[in-house]
Amino acid sequence: MDLWPTWDRWGPELSKPAPLATSAVAGLPIELWEKIIDIMADEPLLQLALRRTALVCRSFVPRCRYHLCTHASISSSDSLVTFEQIIKSSPGFPARVLSLCIDGRADGVASWVSHFPITLPRLPNLRKIEIQFVDLTQQNPQFWRFMTLLPCPMLLLNHVRYSQSTQISRLVSAVQPQAFSLQWPHQSEHKSNPHPLLSHPPIKQLDTLIACFNPWNHSVTFLQGWTFSGPILRDITIVVENSTSDDDSEPAAPVVSFATAGFWNSVVRMFQPLGRPDNDTMTVLIDTPIVTVTLRRAKPPADRSPTARELMEQNLDVIFNNHSTQSDIPLIIRILSSLTFDSVTLRFTSRVWRTVSAALWRQLDEEFSRPRFVGLDFIEIKEDQDPDYFSRDPPLSTTAKARCSKDVFAEAFPTAASRGLLRSDCREWTGCEDHASR
Repeated sequence: MDLWPTWDRWGPELSKPAPLATSAVAGLPIELWEKIIDIMADEPLLQLALRRTALVCRSFVPRCRYHLCTHASISSSDSLVTFEQIIKSSPGFPARVLSLCIDGRADGVASWVSHFPITLPRLPNLRKIEIQFVDLTQQNPQFWRFMTLLPCPMLLLNHVRYSQSTQISRLVSAVQPQAFSLQWPHQSEHKSNPHPLLSHPPIKQLDTLIACFNPWNHSVTFLQGWTFSGPILRDITIVVENSTSDDDSEPAAPVVSFATAGFWNSVVRMFQPLGRPDNDTMTVLIDTPIVTVTLRRAKPPADRSPTARELMEQNLDVIFNNHSTQSDIPLIIRILSSLTFDSVTLRFTSRVWRTVSAALWRQLDEEFSRPRFVGLDFIEIKEDQDPDYFSRDPPLSTTAKARCSKDVFAEAFPTAASRGLLRSDCREWTGCEDHASR
């Protein structure tokens, strides 16, 4: 539902009152027309047609409203009043609302957002709330308390403005979603909040969190004030889009170093929050323009011994991309080394292996050989497919003759190879003539 029923936005021909009934409509029973409307409502691409159908005949309006209430979008105080009137016009309408979108882009401060939870009746089957282009710093301090009236499994915040991270975390604790998505938030330049928030209730239901930031320094600021924790939060994804130019072939220069200690120390706290037992599964994925890091705690494979299967394994997965040439990468791994890993997996395409400086591999080899990685079982190197690059040349060799990937990796990571930590499978790399000739 989009500003229903203020349909004058669709043109002057649609702003006329709906006729009572034409001869064509009157020729068929209303039950048949309602069945057609029901079929239209099942197709997401026909939602505009469903709104226009309501303008054909007044007899169609109740059935169209019944379906249009399923996905509601409110973008002004007038549309809030209109939707309130419609939703209260039938006792069955509140149960029809499955998703609710609050859009403040057309209304500046959008002060009406503060009281929309108490304006609408209870929505017992609400599955998703999306709040976008809303300035949380300008909302009434009672807004977060009012939001407890709208619990739902999914909460999405897009392009919201905030001054302190507790404004967002308290909103999550009010709604108590199972999944939370935060897309491109903007922090206000004024750090002080005229309405300070008290400590919020614990976040009990949150299982999955996804956050996307642009540029990099926004993610650093947000994660340094990380306030999200919960007994079942097991899947965290942080995506950093640091592209500020039209040319996506090269990443934009970061405002601050990617090895900012505050950011990666926050990642460590996400992976091992205080008060959580070490036998809980957890996945934290950090996707940046230079490298993708995944920290995973899970049960070991089934082929392990019965005693080993009872323990949890912690793995570090590092995926290099075509821009992984910065010296920040060894520093990032050094910060993450405060955790204990059972295995480290390095993934990159053959093009990355050819282009990245050998000094980077030497730095990583030295880092994995330090005492902090004394409990490391193995380092595994895997190839990622690069669909944008094709070459008939052997992927690892810089000479005319292809070489086994194990030999190439041993030269790049001599210390790890001497300790027996290096693991690779040459069959994953095409063109291994060394083994093909045996």
